[in-house]
Amino acid sequence: MSVSPEHRSKGVGKLLLQWAKNFARTHLQSNELSLHVASINPHQFYELISFRAAAFIQ
Repeated sequence: MSVSPEHRSKGVGKLLLQWAKNFARTHLQSNELSLHVASINPHQFYELISFRAAAFIQ
């Protein structure tokens, strides 16, 4: 999943991740969501929306 450059910084990514978290909780009975992030430094964004890093893979 990605947000095209012209729609970034408008809350679209946050809404997509909230949807994914709710889907996992409702349909998969899970509180975990694994993300594979291609961005160079996305950690601050994910921490802002209550994600925490379990591992970093270089």
